[in-house]
Amino acid sequence: MASEFKNYCKEGGFPQVVLTDVATEKIKILQSYFNTMLFRDMIEHYGISASPSVVRYFLKRVMNNITKPTSVNNIYNELKSQGMRVSKDSLYLWLDYACNIFLLRKVPKYTQSIVKQNLSPAKYYIADFAMRNAILLPQSDDEGKALENIVYTKLERELAEDDQVFYFNETVECDFVVVRADHVDQLIQVCWQLDDNNLSREVEGIVAAAEYTGCKNCTIVTFNQQHTIEHKGLVIKVVPVWRSMRAESPNFA
Repeated sequence: MASEFKNYCKEGGFPQVVLTDVATEKIKILQSYFNTMLFRDMIEHYGISASPSVVRYFLKRVMNNITKPTSVNNIYNELKSQGMRVSKDSLYLWLDYACNIFLLRKVPKYTQSIVKQNLSPAKYYIADFAMRNAILLPQSDDEGKALENIVYTKLERELAEDDQVFYFNETVECDFVVVRADHVDQLIQVCWQLDDNNLSREVEGIVAAAEYTGCKNCTIVTFNQQHTIEHKGLVIKVVPVWRSMRAESPNFA
């Protein structure tokens, strides 16, 4: 099961891709899916007049920043410095369009201030992580990004109509704040492997989120580790993702 999950991280979930044996053909299929969404579902459907190369560059920048808060203002300044003419309002619209066609999914910041939430940059995830890898050159930290993206897509599938997923960031960060029925139901941190280099950061992030929200249901999702951590009176479950991805597992617990 663990090896199958690793394949899923690399190949994604599109049936035609999974059933294709040749790696280069998998990439071509994923690239064709992206191009269809870019040209037909976004540019043609929404009547975007900007150059397709600008829209493509913008989406690639967001995809490259997956798992991190995305500053539209920073990307706007990059485009401007490169002589690409587009308004900041258009970039925000393109993000909305990308979410409308299910290419990207938006995760806002969790805060008790609605104004602060609206002003804070959101995080974005992609519908299928393998598509991202087919468009961008893979990076050394892609395993962790793939894991976080996959955890989000599973969470989203299980949300009821009024449920929502946020991220927490107040000096330290917690990847997911799951709100169900108007209360914080679960806090989730995602890490491919806990070790001496990241343990303190991951634990302190989820502890800070617990203190801020009052939620004590805390989980760190890893690739293949399982134990519990007790810190500042909080019991944190460490669970392997591939077990939680099974159909009979309703959530990460």
